[in-house]
Amino acid sequence: MAIQITWHSFKWGFDTGCIRSVEDLSTSRSINVERNQDKEGEPATQTVALELASLSFSYTVSAAAGGSPRKEFEAINDCPGVHAPLYLNGSKFIANEMMLKSVDASDWVLDAKGRPTSVRISVKFEEYAVDASGLKLQKVERKSALRPGVRTQPKATSALSVGATSAQKASKAKTNKQMKGWK
Repeated sequence: MAIQITWHSFKWGFDTGCIRSVEDLSTSRSINVERNQDKEGEPATQTVALELASLSFSYTVSAAAGGSPRKEFEAINDCPGVHAPLYLNGSKFIANEMMLKSVDASDWVLDAKGRPTSVRISVKFEEYAVDASGLKLQKVERKSALRPGVRTQPKATSALSVGATSAQKASKAKTNKQMKGWK
């Protein structure tokens, strides 16, 4: 089990029974510089602030890789506006919490009966920030307003430490019948 990204109740990576590998990962953060010219004898001012951090990636859900394309899309499509910590390789991403801003589904592949067998899902996150005037989000037109999705993150394990236990290895160990007579 190798988890690449976790957020809210979602995990992306390689898990037993399902593969949701992260593709096209990108992130950005920029500086906003605002200059005010002097007016009526007041000195000129300059304000420097960081823009909100953003992160986006896409992944493919395939029935052949153990996923359920329709259920996965329905689950993530219900989450725009939800904010929670985002962990990249077990470490918290730049911001305390990231809010899911958008979900796009493309490259749907349907079987002969019209059931989805594969879909490419793209998600975009933005740093969740509240100031004195409230959340810097213009509007959310969903039946449920913003809802926190904060949960405690289990300890991340390295891909190197994943494997069979000693007991599992011993139960699978084969004995060489020809070597039994040697002492």
